[in-house]
Amino acid sequence: MSNRTEMFSKHTALVAASLAIAVVPSSAHADDYYGVDDLAADAWDAITKPKKSKTYKHDYCKTEDPFCGVIAYANAGGYIVKSVDVHAKDSQPSGVQLNPYCTSVAKKFTSNLELNEYDVFIVPANCLYKLKINIQSGPKKDRIIMLTPGCVAQTWTDGTTGSNKWHKDIHWSDEAKKKGASGPVQDPAGNKCSVS
Repeated sequence: MSNRTEMFSKHTALVAASLAIAVVPSSAHADDYYGVDDLAADAWDAITKPKKSKTYKHDYCKTEDPFCGVIAYANAGGYIVKSVDVHAKDSQPSGVQLNPYCTSVAKKFTSNLELNEYDVFIVPANCLYKLKINIQSGPKKDRIIMLTPGCVAQTWTDGTTGSNKWHKDIHWSDEAKKKGASGPVQDPAGNKCSVS
């Protein structure tokens, strides 16, 4: 085991012990932990009958007790999104205890995402990610997401092909809330889950 992985393992054990918010009881219940089935009801009021299109779950997030979060993107506009891409940024923030598994994240869905559909990415946290969308006959757009354990970062765009706008909602996963998480969505060191 590398020194970096060992240090992260010790840190994550302290996080779990101190806050008890990021531990998943078993990989069989990982979707429940992340609140994937509840994503549509939580924040996407602007979307009529949202329908999940595709879900990606990183291998690390399929293990027992992973430190992961959710990035979700929904199409709420009058266009088709040709692709949705989530990947770990090459440059990660200094002073943040990063999950060593995040650097291997690079997933792109290329099938068309239509109006009121959303894609879900369950990926390691803490990590800085770039979310990129490609609107058919329109611009490519992106957002930077700092994902912390237990965070659900929902994003969506609305409007038209030529004139559209980003929206976001950041909240604790259902399981994190059951384990006592409240207040700002952040890690124990105070690094906040954010979309910019």
